[in-house]
Amino acid sequence: AASYVYKRQIFNSNVFAVSPGVASGFKLSDNYIYVTAEQLGLYIYDRNNHHLVGHIHLSGEAQKVELCGNVAYVAGRQSGLHIVDVSNPAAPVLLSTFNTSGYATSLAVSGNKLAVSSGGGGIYLYDISIPSQPKLIQHLTSCGYTNIVKFMGDRLVVGARDQGILIYKIK
Repeated sequence: AASYVYKRQIFNSNVFAVSPGVASGFKLSDNYIYVTAEQLGLYIYDRNNHHLVGHIHLSGEAQKVELCGNVAYVAGRQSGLHIVDVSNPAAPVLLSTFNTSGYATSLAVSGNKLAVSSGGGGIYLYDISIPSQPKLIQHLTSCGYTNIVKFMGDRLVVGARDQGILIYKIK
């Protein structure tokens, strides 16, 4: 019996690089690509021409980024949560940093809530009704060492190293 191999091209060859090196996370807006580049900080690129627009160095290692309007929230590993004003992408400004115990490696935004997964520090849940001035609502440590956090409607889904997937109802 004859065997046939069908080749199908999935990716087009028009590839471009927008990161200065390692890219540990990114977020897309209508006009920009926000790239977290570990020790290098946060880079902002134009989505249309892929040129670098702006950059800000952040302490720690920039892991992941989430956007809420003109504010970027960055999980900074050993330096916690960074809040960056990106209203002028050419000149982003660090508004504040919140220390988290453990390593802040993942975050998620839903409505006026921001959750930060902080390794051995558990989960930090913030109210970001005023995006530049988050208020800590709760610090969950019963989940143990956390790796990732996501919102699913009115639930917070946590990937925990020792306890598996945990689901919390958000009030």
